[in-house]
Amino acid sequence: FFKEEVIAYFLREYLVGRTPNPCAVCNPRIKFGALMERGMAMGAEGFATGHYARVAWDTAQERYILLRGVDRAKDQSYFLWGLSQEQLARCYFPNGELTKKEVREMARSKGLPVAERGESQEICFIPEGDYRSFLRQQVADEIAAAGEIVAADGRILGTHEGIFGFTIGQRRGINLPARSPYYVLRIEPVANRVVVGSKEDLLAQGLVANNMRWVSISPAKGQFGCLGQIRYRHQAAACQVIPCAEDTVVVRFDKPEEAITPGQALVLYQDERVLGGGWIQEVLGDEA
Repeated sequence: FFKEEVIAYFLREYLVGRTPNPCAVCNPRIKFGALMERGMAMGAEGFATGHYARVAWDTAQERYILLRGVDRAKDQSYFLWGLSQEQLARCYFPNGELTKKEVREMARSKGLPVAERGESQEICFIPEGDYRSFLRQQVADEIAAAGEIVAADGRILGTHEGIFGFTIGQRRGINLPARSPYYVLRIEPVANRVVVGSKEDLLAQGLVANNMRWVSISPAKGQFGCLGQIRYRHQAAACQVIPCAEDTVVVRFDKPEEAITPGQALVLYQDERVLGGGWIQEVLGDEA
């Protein structure tokens, strides 16, 4: 089930030139989906994990709300926007009220070996961290051949060995001689082409996101202001959100944001509260 729901998604996204976010897919479908359901069927009354996030009941709205963890440096609410009301109702996040330092100290006082364990930033099913080798092993027959690396004006600058090796904002691995470094601006899977430019060219005013899930509020109907986070570790930025379909929004940032990446999650916040989230589909320039 994990292979069909998460690994297949991961492979599919890279093959079409998008940058996947497997944790945000795994959480609602596997960890808080199939695994939680199995636990409930066995008689469990709740589901506790070590995520740095918080859940609370909003009496006025009569719904559960998702909040950032107290330790903002370790906050993981960005990965939990896909959880439903039914899932949130069963969740316990004890670490959400603590800092990582406090958690380590508690573990150390109990003699738990995890107290000294280092932190992992790797994808769980790619422990070595080399996702390019993983892709070659899994879908070698589907990986396109070498293609062109071009400037924004269409000039051919070099070649690449497959679009799956690139993500928006990437600088390393382009291997093109230049006075100033090149950055990946866009990936064009149909043309099997990577478009590069300057760091300034990475700035964009907005985005379109779909498959929106409204977590701590009812589905938005009209335009509103909040903070938008476009990737983990990104500083959420002031923006205007315009709902334009049942599950689609247009987001306009007050100031241009760097390296908005299709395939990554957009998560909307009001102070510490997660309003909702969705998948970035398109990057919008000033003219859009």
